[in-house]
Amino acid sequence: MNSVLDEKIIEQFGEVVIDKRFSRLEIAGRIPRYLFEYIMTARCGTTPDENDIAHLVEYIDLMYPQPEDRDRVLHELMTKGEYLLFDELKVITDIRRSTYWVKIPSLGMKASILESIINKYKGLLTSGMWGLARLKYRAASPNETSSANILVSEFIPFELVDIPLSGFAERRRNFTLDEWLDLLTRTIGLNPDAYGEEQKILLISRLIPLVENNCNMLELGPKATGKTYLYRNISFYSRVISGEMVSPATLFYNIARDIPGEICMRDCIVFDEIKNIQFLGFNKIIGKLKDYMTDGFFERGPKKASSNCSLVFLANIELNHNPQTGDFNKALPEFMHDTAFIDRLDGLLPGWKLPKLKQSKLYLADGLGLVIHYFCEILHKLRKKHFHGYIEKRVNLKGNLSIRDERGIKKIASGLLKILAPDGNFTHEELELAVQTGINFRQKIAEWLHRLSPNEFDDPHFEYEITY
Repeated sequence: MNSVLDEKIIEQFGEVVIDKRFSRLEIAGRIPRYLFEYIMTARCGTTPDENDIAHLVEYIDLMYPQPEDRDRVLHELMTKGEYLLFDELKVITDIRRSTYWVKIPSLGMKASILESIINKYKGLLTSGMWGLARLKYRAASPNETSSANILVSEFIPFELVDIPLSGFAERRRNFTLDEWLDLLTRTIGLNPDAYGEEQKILLISRLIPLVENNCNMLELGPKATGKTYLYRNISFYSRVISGEMVSPATLFYNIARDIPGEICMRDCIVFDEIKNIQFLGFNKIIGKLKDYMTDGFFERGPKKASSNCSLVFLANIELNHNPQTGDFNKALPEFMHDTAFIDRLDGLLPGWKLPKLKQSKLYLADGLGLVIHYFCEILHKLRKKHFHGYIEKRVNLKGNLSIRDERGIKKIASGLLKILAPDGNFTHEELELAVQTGINFRQKIAEWLHRLSPNEFDDPHFEYEITY
């Protein structure tokens, strides 16, 4: 543990700092880490003791029922008339019956909900919201469904007050680049002492689609390197799709219910273990994905819309050296062997350069870092900053680049700059690091394309020059 860095972290970010050891508690695995750290800081502060943690464990066990608790909760609801719990609620609009239902995942059921709650918290209608819900029992008439027996009568969302980006950006300059990389690595839950500088850059680069609009990336790497864990636990605004059927209605727009899909509501959609995901209406949805990846627009039925949502594709590849195209093809579904699809990816993150997380005491964070719910809001706000102009002015890309090569390099460089230098006053070293990372990631795409179709895609040779 770096005591000098710890002192600086407390001095600069004291009110939003937490000891990351607590996020390794077994009960923390039941809920996303951004939510666990939110609840912990709200109830225990940023420096909890053993008694605080014991009470926190009891609180989560009581307030967030497990599937086997369903009948116990319903019994208490019937006998006492109400029950308080927290969960991620999502409202469904039943237009045929002119009513609303709300999903309560922890109980595996749905309930009715006061319209005044929906009007106050519109997020319930889109991506859903975590919060405290008061359930009330009421006798249903013979004509009503069983769901009408339960009413969500009160809802208090877990949400932050507005967090200014300026304070975060200004505090960054009180850290060296090495210290900043260590702080960010700890914040995402990993131990910086277990990684070299290049590996830390790869870890931090996983955040690029969360801060850069319409940035589409592929990561190939071994299992257990933390790629899925990061996206599932780092942000309210991302969605991980894993092992499920994906339809155009889910992803883009539901015509029957007249509601937007996930791409319209998220900062980032992550397709985990992409080879195992099934697409309903395969040809149509892949065609729409390719169209969307080109310029951020899509059409479905009467709906024409645009979105800033980034796409991330994750696949497992059991290698710790530079793999060849054949290794890519084994890990990816058939549609991702298509050069038209591959060319729409801005970059390939070489996850095969990262070690597997074998021992928690070696690889997981054990020291101070930023609380995730604060950091997730910072990442969300960084999407509104634009560094492309700086890159255009200062960087001269050279070589046999295509327009898509240039665009991919600049997107990745812009995203990494936002993370390394959120105030926009980046050093020559930071700019060089960001541009070189962009070139490395995009060149892997270009090399892949050349190997698949050498007559259509040139053997890439990318260089850059930084001007003043």
